[in-house]
This record gives sequence, structure tokens and C-alpha cells, in this order.
Amino acid sequence: MKGAQPLLCLGWAAACAQPVAWRDARPGHWVAADLHVHSTEGSNDTDGVSGVEAHAQVARARGLGLLAFTDHSNAAGSMDCADGDVESCPNQGPEFPTHGIARAGSGAGLEMVTGVELSLVESLEGTLLPTGHVGCLPRSGAAFASETRAFVDRPAGTIPGSGALDWCHEVGGLAIVNHPFALAPWIEFDWTGDDFDGLEIYNGGSGFDMGDQESLRAWMCDVADGRQPVAVGASDSHMASAPSPPEVVGQQSLGWPSTWLWTEGDHVDELLGALASGRTVGADPWAWVDLRVRAGGAAVGPGDSLRQALDLPVEVRIEARASQAGRVVELLDLRGACVEDGRWDAGTAPIVEPQVLFSAPIEGEGVWTVEVEGARTLVARVWPEEPFHFADGVAISAPIWVVT
Repeated sequence: MKGAQPLLCLGWAAACAQPVAWRDARPGHWVAADLHVHSTEGSNDTDGVSGVEAHAQVARARGLGLLAFTDHSNAAGSMDCADGDVESCPNQGPEFPTHGIARAGSGAGLEMVTGVELSLVESLEGTLLPTGHVGCLPRSGAAFASETRAFVDRPAGTIPGSGALDWCHEVGGLAIVNHPFALAPWIEFDWTGDDFDGLEIYNGGSGFDMGDQESLRAWMCDVADGRQPVAVGASDSHMASAPSPPEVVGQQSLGWPSTWLWTEGDHVDELLGALASGRTVGADPWAWVDLRVRAGGAAVGPGDSLRQALDLPVEVRIEARASQAGRVVELLDLRGACVEDGRWDAGTAPIVEPQVLFSAPIEGEGVWTVEVEGARTLVARVWPEEPFHFADGVAISAPIWVVT
């Protein structure tokens, strides 16, 4: 690997200081999405006024291009119960209550779709404990419009996390494990199945916290082992009026973090296609990273692969931004990084040791180029320099696979 060459970057934008050859080789642009949002129309655990329209107003003000409403399973069906408790009215549905209003309110630079957060529970000595939340997202704007089946997740303890993955796939959805590890262990996934399409590696509950770090390690382990789960960052917002940045730990703010989608167009189906293809960057507004790899006339970005002759290097380009001090930009190779994976036997987070190919301090904006040889699984990130329990100012790219 040759030394990195910082390049001048004036004014932050997607094409900042980017040569024409790089831009033209990969047409498209980034669009910010929040894929884990709760609404008053479908959840009784919101503030009562955070409906689709309220979220849409905030999303447009914050520059988001896609929102996915993911109310808890059976939540809408329990709202007419006398006590409003899903345990009193189990297995009622509907699971996609905001579909019509979300699609009708789309436009003016914002697409809105409806999924569901399948929210499982088990019973332990009479106490109900969740065993994992699975975000079931649509693959097109029209998806789920006529889906009327309820997700049967009660009696408690009868459906494992794998059952949520199966149901999502049965209805044609994209299954994303939300907060697979978390500070609150009762919302962690139970790791009874591995047929998920993606992992939420950054949840907006309390900045990028220890649970997110463990979720990131799980995603890295899967990528290192040859799988291609989509990397997602999402706010888990329950209150549209929450300020950005969040004022207190535990306050979930729309778009903090976001999943950035690389897309050639802004139609809802193109955005969802970019998500399903894994062309993503997960980041909060205080950080950004983009990764490109070029060989000859071809250039690819996060979620893509590039074939290269074994003895020829590829040029790697990293664009990054950090609004806070104490951050580094890193280029990682995930090949062979999964050292130990205890999820399936003990439910414990994997141990990963990615190879750091390049690291440099960053405050503000920068562009770096690096040459890399051989087969690689490349990921770029903006990351705190020192160990941390929770932090903002984090950004992580999907991998680029360099194959020989």
C-alpha cells in the first residue's frame, strides 16, 4: 500500500474536489433515508401528535429523501382496545396502517413508505420480555398495499426471532434486524435465525453506543464470512418534534442517524432498490464518509465489487467529514476479520479484528487517495480516536469487494 495523499476540498458536497473521471465512472448521487420511524397512526407509544404529516414536515426540513414508517406489530390493532395494550388484543393487525397516507403525502423531494417492526416477546416467570425486533421494509412503493394478514406473535414465547424473518420474507419484504445488540438487553435479537437481509448497525437511542458497537461487530463478522447483509442506520424516532441534535441521551431524533442510499434516480422504487442492493452509508449528521475504488476506467462505490488482476493495485479514494475533534478516518479490510462469533450458541457479540490499511486524524473535510493490492473487502469509517461508551460523529460505509 502506498501513502495517502490528502487533496484539497472546499465546501462540502458530493462532488467536492472530485475529478470528472471519478464522477462519470459511477453515475448517481446520495439520498438520506430514515428507515425506522414510529407514527401516531400506528403506535400508541408515541406522543400522540407525531403522525405521518408531522414527520414529513421535519424530514423535508432536514433534507431527508425517504422515510419508512415501522410501527410495532399488532400496535395498530390494539389501539381500539379499552386499555390500548397489545397483550389485551393480540394478533389483530393491520401491520401497515400508514401505507395510504404515506404514499399520498409523498412528493416534493420526499418519498414515504410503510413497513413494520415485528416485535416479539417471550414469557419468563410471568414477565413478558421482547426477544428481538425485525424491521420488515418494502421492496417497492406499492408493496404491502393489499397485505391484510396480521403477524401472529402471541401467545408470548411461541414465535422465535427466526419466525419474524420468515414472515417478512413470506410477504415479500426486506428483513432488517433492528438494534440486534442494545443497551437494553430485552430488545436484542435472539439469534435463532440468520436469514436476515440486513442489520441496523447504528440506532438513534443514545448516540453510537456500546450496543451499536456490538451490532457493528456482528455485521463485520457476517461480511468477513462472505455474507452481504445491508448496513442500516436509523433514528427509531417516536416523536417528530425531537430536536436535532438530540438534547439528551435516549432522545430519538428523526434522521439521527440516517442511511444514505446511492441511487441514479429519486423514484421510490430506485431508492428502495439501492437499499436492497446494499449501496449504503450509515452516519449521523456530524460525520460523513464516501468510498470509491478505481481500476483502469471503472470506478465503484459502497455495495459494489470490482475485479482486478492479482498483481495490479487499485486506487482507493476516501471523502470524509467530521464536525467534532478527536475523530479519525480509517480504511479497513474485513477479510479474515471475524475471530470469534458467539451469537448462535451464547447470544454474545462477535470478536472482530479488521486490518487497518490507512488511518488519519480528521477535523473538518478531507479527501485521501490510497493504493491497495490484492483481494480486499474494504470499508471506510469516521471513528472516535479513543475508546468510547457512546459518541456521535460516526459514519460507516458499506463494503467494496475487490476480487481477483
